[in-house]
Amino acid sequence: MRATIASARSAQKASASATRFVRSSSKAHSAPRFVEDVVREMLRYAHDALADAPDDAFILARQVNYESIHKHDALAESCALLGELRLELAGTAGVSHTSFESWLYPRSVKYSG
Repeated sequence: MRATIASARSAQKASASATRFVRSSSKAHSAPRFVEDVVREMLRYAHDALADAPDDAFILARQVNYESIHKHDALAESCALLGELRLELAGTAGVSHTSFESWLYPRSVKYSG
């Protein structure tokens, strides 16, 4: 009897999970977005979520859409310091973003090689 109840519960959980996936997929198909728009939204959400973080906090957002009907995938990526995002979202024009490479390898660090 316990095995039957456990199996029924597992089936219910699997069904609920599949239902959430279908709802999520349907929602995505009803409001399709370009990868660039998704990355911009990710950065905006990070800006809002990290309100107390310092301006020199680095944020990297990346989205890959694996295409099933095209011969290529779509990829978009953007990064910035949180202070740069704050200025940009406040309406400051001409804000440039710190690249991943310049953040990872600052000029003040000397490398041997």
